[in-house]
Amino acid sequence: MKQNLVGHLKPKFILWTGDSVSHEVLSQSKEHVLDSIKVLNDLLHDTFPGVPVLTSLGNHDFTPQNI
Repeated sequence: MKQNLVGHLKPKFILWTGDSVSHEVLSQSKEHVLDSIKVLNDLLHDTFPGVPVLTSLGNHDFTPQNI
């Protein structure tokens, strides 16, 4: 995403729409789901410091999934 920005431009906000973990429901543990979300969250905040991140959880972003 950052490579597509030209010069000093930066987004006003980032809309993170969820379903960030694998959709292989049976192989996901609670720890894996939380770790995956944390890694992505940290990456967005490190790459775009000071840019608000608006997050929505998808049906695979919690355990048990798909309920």
